[in-house]
Amino acid sequence: MKGAENGIRLISMATLEQIINEALALSPGERRRLHRVLERELEQTAPAKEGKPAYPTHEQERAWLEAHRDEYFGEWVALDGDRLLSHGSDVRKVYEAARSEGVEAPFVERVQPKVDASARSILTVTCSRSRR
Repeated sequence: MKGAENGIRLISMATLEQIINEALALSPGERRRLHRVLERELEQTAPAKEGKPAYPTHEQERAWLEAHRDEYFGEWVALDGDRLLSHGSDVRKVYEAARSEGVEAPFVERVQPKVDASARSILTVTCSRSRR
């Protein structure tokens, strides 16, 4: 079986060399196009990093909110990671100011008081009773 694997690898390497030689023969414009196609393919097929989810968790933003809750209490804040982009009482202005900083999708949230687990369960019970 080992010999078969080596044979397949040699054929694959020969094919790869042929592909590389063909790519080198392309015009500069065709090479750029090939590069874009390969980059797109790599981005789509790249496995997620170990231990990190494939979706945004906003850990840095949550840590920033925790550390600066008292300073910005009641205000809207726009963050990019742990960087404050803008803040204020008008969410639209805060968002637009953050976008003007070049951040396409800023994390925007109103700074609220910290609610611990026991208070959260009281709120849940109160809200569910008021709906009846």
